[in-house]
Amino acid sequence: MENLSLDASRLDGEMVGLGCTECPIRDLCGGWTRVGGGWSCESVCAHCDANTCDKVCLRKASIATDLREVGGLHDRDIGQFNQSGLTAGLPRYIPVIYNGSGRMKKLRVPWAAVPIDSLIRKPCGQPAIGFSDVSSLLRDLKLCEGTKLFLSGIRKDKYIEEYWRWRKVSKMVDALAHLNLHGAVTPNYSLSLLHPRPQHLFNRKRILICGDEWSQAGIPAIPCLQAVTSADYDYWLDFLRRHPEIFIVCQEFQTGGAKRERGTIALQRYASLQSDLNRPLHFVAVAGYKYRHLLRKYFNSWTVVDSAPFIKAQKHQKLQWTGHGIRWIPARAHSVADLLEFNILNRMKVIDYV
Repeated sequence: MENLSLDASRLDGEMVGLGCTECPIRDLCGGWTRVGGGWSCESVCAHCDANTCDKVCLRKASIATDLREVGGLHDRDIGQFNQSGLTAGLPRYIPVIYNGSGRMKKLRVPWAAVPIDSLIRKPCGQPAIGFSDVSSLLRDLKLCEGTKLFLSGIRKDKYIEEYWRWRKVSKMVDALAHLNLHGAVTPNYSLSLLHPRPQHLFNRKRILICGDEWSQAGIPAIPCLQAVTSADYDYWLDFLRRHPEIFIVCQEFQTGGAKRERGTIALQRYASLQSDLNRPLHFVAVAGYKYRHLLRKYFNSWTVVDSAPFIKAQKHQKLQWTGHGIRWIPARAHSVADLLEFNILNRMKVIDYV
């Protein structure tokens, strides 16, 4: 595991905007630090229509309502995360299983990741968790009894926004607690460079609220550490120092982190954070297959979660490993169930080989 300094991983040219000087949330935000500068975060939405924009912004009268919704942008009301059920450790690889479509026989795997929207049903138009127990969920996914389920909140905005909006009305947290989940990654509410910093802090707070609610319900919760500025990484370092019970964290690499340069920088920064924290972290990389070499370099323990075996099986493709890399080749003669099992098994082998 390589030892890094957090300061050494800062982006070249990162500077705080001059318009941040008198900002009332400067201490929480750390300042607008887009590479190349800029007056302030309000510069990115200076031409928006405040009547139609749904983003959290200091320029809008709705800011008070937004702050009440999350109890303020600070994290003083966030309790301890529950990761006690994860002390046995996570495997090196967990495949994502969206549904049981196209398969007649059950899949036998030790672990399976389930996207949060795969659990939501709308029988009367109101979104709710559609399963009362783990057995009914395993049957729906066509997974064998005994499979350890891992909930993934890493989804597109429309899915995780639906969860946020209806989670209390439909008592979703209570329903999730009955599914015997062996781990749950919080939703990855976006920190887009096209949005003002109050929106970033609002979404960061929502990530923590979901983790807090799940933890209180007895669900082992893993925070998704969204970050776009050096101040964000500094925040997570401070947060983890104040929460020594957290030893597993997550980052997704299917949006901004999908670009190799940005994904590499993110991993270097989290490795620096681990070094400064002075305690080992288990790093969960969602869609992080192509970074497996860096994961091994920077972390003693890590897990890759991805959906490629499932998606490729649905398209009647199977994984072929040459020893130098992989490719997906047509396999029309095989059933989806057999392809899925084959793809997962060989994905595990490739990841273990690294």
